[in-house]
Amino acid sequence: MSHLDSLYSQVKQIAAQAGARQSDSTPCLVPPPHMQWFTPEEQAVLQELERKIIPFIPTGPGSTIVELGGPYLSLFAIRLPVDMALERMGILGAVCEALTSHERWILPRWWWLYKDLVIPSSPDMIAHKRRHILRTREELIERCRGIDFDRCPQAFYPFDKIGYRSMKGQLEDSARHIDWDMLEEWYDFAEEHQL
Repeated sequence: MSHLDSLYSQVKQIAAQAGARQSDSTPCLVPPPHMQWFTPEEQAVLQELERKIIPFIPTGPGSTIVELGGPYLSLFAIRLPVDMALERMGILGAVCEALTSHERWILPRWWWLYKDLVIPSSPDMIAHKRRHILRTREELIERCRGIDFDRCPQAFYPFDKIGYRSMKGQLEDSARHIDWDMLEEWYDFAEEHQL
């Protein structure tokens, strides 16, 4: 059984224990019992995202969220990454127009963090994602542009000269894809070594 199938099964079990029925459910991003896993600041961001997204979600019989989302009709509990789910529902464009650029950036990141919390993955990975989930792209880029490699301690790839050159190249070439996970690792490395 895959991690996502396991998650789907867990959400169904929670709903059965709570006595929820699909017809009585309200669409949400995070199933109500799971909201407590997030800090008050994180909850506020999630609730604002929910306020903007949920009105677009089709919920009738045969709808994608009922088919894949389980009894809580939770967008984050379904098996597809959030952007793919919104696209399948035919509402990705409308949702993107309703969200700010930063909200569009963080929405899929919430989906991955939620998956890691439901099916516990490495505590270090969860901590890493939580540290960066609310950061803007601009914050990550500016912090890394300010790193003085000459002050970097000796380290293995990606924190060596080759990795540094690769990261700088990504940041300088706007047409190039940026490896955001790697950029976050450089951010942590710079903070840890006060670079």
